[in-house]
Amino acid sequence: FMARLRARDQHSAELEARDAARTSPDFPITDLGLDKRYTNILTESGIEVVGDLLARFEESGDDALLSIPGIGRKVLADTKRLLRQRGYQLPEPEDA
Repeated sequence: FMARLRARDQHSAELEARDAARTSPDFPITDLGLDKRYTNILTESGIEVVGDLLARFEESGDDALLSIPGIGRKVLADTKRLLRQRGYQLPEPEDA
């Protein structure tokens, strides 16, 4: 019984660690799954990890990305969708 209990606890700890790594603010933008063209545009704009992207959303909302040349509404929607799929919490727009 104790061996099974330890195995269950270990498995739970591994799942929690995997989830924490998945939603880390240090997750590279290049691994997010965006098209390489848009990844390059974001990187050139100083957004290299998800934490940078989330900070921009906190500061200016959607306009933070839309103000970058080459980034439009479709890329914004795709980026938000990919972030949510990975478990990140995005700030809600204040105008909603």
